[in-house]
This record gives sequence, structure tokens and C-alpha cells, in this order.
Amino acid sequence: MNNVIICGVCVGEPKEDHSIHGRKFFKMELKNKRLSGEEDYIPVIAEERIIKGNYNGKTINVYGNIKTHNIVEDGKNGLSVYLFAQKIEEEKEEIENKTNQVEFDGYICKKPTLRITPLTKKKISDFLLAVHRPTGKSDYIPCIAWGIDAQKVHKLSVGQKISVKGRFQSRKYEKDGMEKVAYEISVWDLEETE
Repeated sequence: MNNVIICGVCVGEPKEDHSIHGRKFFKMELKNKRLSGEEDYIPVIAEERIIKGNYNGKTINVYGNIKTHNIVEDGKNGLSVYLFAQKIEEEKEEIENKTNQVEFDGYICKKPTLRITPLTKKKISDFLLAVHRPTGKSDYIPCIAWGIDAQKVHKLSVGQKISVKGRFQSRKYEKDGMEKVAYEISVWDLEETE
């Protein structure tokens, strides 16, 4: 299982990203506001056939899956994380608190780390989940859990299957004097499934 629904404002026009076997895929960015007021900018890839016009500045609902692929930037390996759209609907009403729900099953593929934030003393655990596609490939999805869920996931072993619910978020950080953006799932619920 790998299901996502995000409601947000499309920032800019969809731009052609790549083609595979004659099928064109477009990239766009979706701005989603958190309850805290902070905004996430989510990359979306959609096949041309499901794009019904110019969504720039419009509120849309995007249904799909989280997908990843390896990239090389400035000679270094990285991970591209994005929402692969299967359906897009224009939202007719203005929505105050926009939906951002992610739910998937995956296998822990790297030992989760546990740390404590310096200011608030909150426990945080970073972990990577392998989510298998029906095609046999896998997506490697970065996740972050807080508090009790951070402690719970930290005790699990590599290879353990878990079910995760959360939100797709973007986070800015600085590395080598450059501002970068990381994409991850902020987990609000996780359960062991095997």
C-alpha cells in the first residue's frame, strides 16, 4: 500500500520533465499549508493525460503515491522524492486547513537513529522505509517520527515491516554554504505489521 492525497495551491505552470515510451510527464509544485501556518512545497510528477489545463494559482487535490529515484547532483548521489499523481481534481471551494495524508507499508532498510532536539528536548527518529511497487522495484522513503513513535521505531530492526501514516513535508537546511530542501514523511502513527 502506498496512498497519498494532498490538497494545495499549484505554484507555477506544469513543465515537461521527461518522456518514457512516448508518454510525456510534467513536473509541478504544490504549496500545502500546515496547521502551524508553515508551508510545504511538494514536487508532483504527472502524466500529460491527467493534466486538464493550467493549474497555476489554483487549489487542487492530487491523489497518488510517493515515489523516489536516485540522482547525481554536483558529483554526489542523492534521492529525489516526489508525489506521483494518478488523479488531479480542481477544488471549487477555498479550504482553510488543506489535506496532506500519506499512508503506506514498508520495510525498515536502515537502522533508525534516535536523537533529542537541543532546545525542546523532544525525541526524534529518522528512518528509511523500502516500499515495494507491484513492478518489483522499490521506493526508499525518508521518514521522521517524534516522541513515543520515535522511541518505538528506534527499537525495531532492519527488515521489520511497518505501516505508516503521516504527512509529506519539505524542510530547508544549509549544507556547504548552500540552502537545500529535503523531502520526508512526518509520521503521526506507525504500527508493526509482521
